[in-house]
Amino acid sequence: MLIAKQEAGAHKDKTVKELRKEAFTVAEEKWWACREEIRGLEDEQEEAGIGEVVSLADASGSGGGGGGGSAGRRR
Repeated sequence: MLIAKQEAGAHKDKTVKELRKEAFTVAEEKWWACREEIRGLEDEQEEAGIGEVVSLADASGSGGGGGGGSAGRRR
């Protein structure tokens, strides 16, 4: 809790633009770190002979209801 208060105090003198820029930089660094971890896992799978991972829901076919299996998918 003390750290949060200290950080909040450190950000008092920054403009909204500066805070947004800092937040974007932090988010971008985290995105790249996650992406590198995923690439490592993908490489491990490829070395193990796993070519493509298919979800059981996708593999089951049309999914019933006549909707073509698209129910529950987000775009």
